[in-house]
Amino acid sequence: MKKNIGSKLRVWLIIGFIVISNFLPYLPSWPTITAQAANDSIPMYDWTVNTLLYTDVLTPGPAGRQNGFMANHLGRLQWFGPLRYPTVYRGHVEDGATPLPESNEYFNAEGRWGDHTVYAYKKPFYYLLAPVDVNFAKPNEPVHPSEETETFNVQLIEMFDETDIERMFNGNPEYVLSYTPKYNFSTYTGEVLGTYYYIRELASYSGGEASNECRSSNETCLEIYQTDYPDITSFTLRNTNDYSTPNKPIFMDFEGFEYVANDRYGNVRDRVYYKLEVIEGPSIVGQKVEGNLITNKGVDNPEKPHMNRYDGSYISPTALTQFTPTAEGTYKVQLTITDAVMRTATATVTFTIGPNGGPGAPDDGGGEYGSCAVNISTNATQTIQSSPADISPVFEISSII
Repeated sequence: MKKNIGSKLRVWLIIGFIVISNFLPYLPSWPTITAQAANDSIPMYDWTVNTLLYTDVLTPGPAGRQNGFMANHLGRLQWFGPLRYPTVYRGHVEDGATPLPESNEYFNAEGRWGDHTVYAYKKPFYYLLAPVDVNFAKPNEPVHPSEETETFNVQLIEMFDETDIERMFNGNPEYVLSYTPKYNFSTYTGEVLGTYYYIRELASYSGGEASNECRSSNETCLEIYQTDYPDITSFTLRNTNDYSTPNKPIFMDFEGFEYVANDRYGNVRDRVYYKLEVIEGPSIVGQKVEGNLITNKGVDNPEKPHMNRYDGSYISPTALTQFTPTAEGTYKVQLTITDAVMRTATATVTFTIGPNGGPGAPDDGGGEYGSCAVNISTNATQTIQSSPADISPVFEISSII
């Protein structure tokens, strides 16, 4: 009897193994890269050359992932747990911004005083100090005898997708993931660790900033300050236009704000690219007027005080913004504004040419905001395409409201 039971059990085990083997290719794979990135893809510095990091020009000399006894150049300990989690703000805290509820989550993480609940974006970063002198550094003492140390929060590029760029940084995902520098990391003994982003550059290429500020909302002392897509606050047809017959210029005006922060080196990014294009009508469809405008960073948008650290105004070049319809009928003109990090906003106006011609109904709310469809170069020079022959190109126009 026992022999029969054993034989049947072996048979069922074999059948079960065959069934499971057949279904294995269809089962979801475990997120191995996430588990690795959250724990040990960069080793903690242990005072030996084995854990000293080569960071492919990112850091000023050798770097080390900070441990609980690793001090900066002043001998000051800065341990916030093995991983850093950023709190995300829309705008800067000092301008009234508060943590974004749609981006941050409550979860347990190690902060300055041990494990507790943090309110942050659930994406970990490694905290590095550099430069490190392996022949000088000792526990609880400075890591370099003569140079000031810098801090770097980094993470594997595989950890970021388009959703992260939108939620964490409010950037144009296609642009940010394509142009943010990538750094190959390895140990000084030759172990390859992978390719990493630096958080300040992810924020910068998204139009915002990142910092190591410590606040009660985030005990891991890492913050991201988002900036907004550009705004078109006004796009109107001039009241002196004559719509009665074709072959008369139709002028239009626009103004608004962009919010791109200075880059990580402090360079001011104070320009927008504009494009006016006839997208519907019985004639001149496809005609464009386009170019660059310098924005005035000294003018704030009163509707967005949380952007006061970043905003700059722009206004249309009045001599250029015109089209000359050559047939009667209804026309639609689209305005596209693109900021220095390829974030775009659009708005449209319509008008009719003929005996009963005039402006169409106002655009409701200034058009579509947050489109990433426009694909242009950040260093595009101003050109006038298919515009009236009596208009000369203007290569740089100061914009002041």
